[in-house]
Amino acid sequence: MPFYIIGQGLNASIRNDGSPKYAMIATIFGEISNILLGPIFIFVFKVSAKGAEIATIIDHILTFIINIYYLKKSKKFKVNKESIKFDKGIYTIFEI
Repeated sequence: MPFYIIGQGLNASIRNDGSPKYAMIATIFGEISNILLGPIFIFVFKVSAKGAEIATIIDHILTFIINIYYLKKSKKFKVNKESIKFDKGIYTIFEI
């Protein structure tokens, strides 16, 4: 689940950063790997539904890795301690 959540979150950030084509390619690459690996795990390795699950996990990890690579090469997108710190002022919905 963490790879899926972070990968898709980064995908949206990459689109907003001005690289929708890169975001689309990252998603398509992961999905194609899922389409190709699913039958291999199911029919060749004979692990039935678990094979489809493994292929999906690999899909999410590949998309995550491709999107992390974008962060390293991007000149506009910077990640530092300040950008990932928790700001409780943002979460005012929980105040009573």
